[in-house]
Amino acid sequence: MIKLTSGTAGAPRGVATTAAQLVADAITILIGMRIHEQDVGIGVIPLSHSYGLSSLLMPLVIQGSPILITPSSVPGMFIEALAIEEPAFFPGVPYLYELATRDVAARFRRRGLHTCISAGALLPAATAEAFNARFGLPVRAFYGTSETGGITFDASPGGDAAMKVEGCVGTPLPGVSVRLEPETSRVIVRSAAVASGYLGKTFGKTEASGGFRDGGFVTADVGRFEPRDGRCELRLTGRIGAVVNVAGRKVDPREVEQAILGLADVRESAVLGVPDPVRGESLAAFIVAGPEVTREKILANLRGMLAPWKVPRQVFLVERMPRTERGKLNTEALRRRAASSMDT
Repeated sequence: MIKLTSGTAGAPRGVATTAAQLVADAITILIGMRIHEQDVGIGVIPLSHSYGLSSLLMPLVIQGSPILITPSSVPGMFIEALAIEEPAFFPGVPYLYELATRDVAARFRRRGLHTCISAGALLPAATAEAFNARFGLPVRAFYGTSETGGITFDASPGGDAAMKVEGCVGTPLPGVSVRLEPETSRVIVRSAAVASGYLGKTFGKTEASGGFRDGGFVTADVGRFEPRDGRCELRLTGRIGAVVNVAGRKVDPREVEQAILGLADVRESAVLGVPDPVRGESLAAFIVAGPEVTREKILANLRGMLAPWKVPRQVFLVERMPRTERGKLNTEALRRRAASSMDT
């Protein structure tokens, strides 16, 4: 089977995956997330994408776990599905949980739903807190890639890793080995679910900068392990290649995003590098926030928290972040918005 990567870091790639690898990934997820055959999967995410395939379609294939398909991500429709009476789990993406907390009319009485899962992008702590406060259910962070299948999951009793520590994605799933590359802190994954390779020129080969290597996979994600409540949890802190060169000074956009997310009434933040005729590159920040938040307040706070070259040159307050059909941040749309503003 060929999986397609999302293409958020470049052109989509075909990932060659065997039946045995798909089954290994499914079993790892079923055991690690404690999904039983009678549990109904609430299907809002597409089944054709890697996340939907592994967390909804494969549980149906492996153990007969049924799927309740909700054909719309409109909050009223999928939140109604969350009120299901039967035992159920909901694999979502951060923007679905964000939508649920923004809709003032969104309410459901918890009956059979026992597990809410978030993957596809890092779950902001504020979103996890808001969903838990409104609906009385924690959102458990899940980290995986098309190349490896599931990697880590927040299996803690409280399911509050994402709420407590920004970027925390829990502990390795059963049968998954996770370590950090000494020089770069890149996340390296080994398991029976790691795919065979990329389709085309890179199939079956290794890449010096990462990719498939010696039976494992070297991701583009950078992280560190942190102790919490007697467990050693993985915290993702950035991505290789994301560093922005602002007039000769290296800036990690993730650091700036974290600073913005720490400000009052900020719900989402995305910071990226854009071409700058004077500095080579500069930072553009896109922020979803409450009505009291202004561009001037954001900049005033950041100037007191960050070095001058880390303060974004462009700040956009947006109603919502643009997303791809897979629920990932559409960085190309954001770059076009920033470039258009720079031109004017």
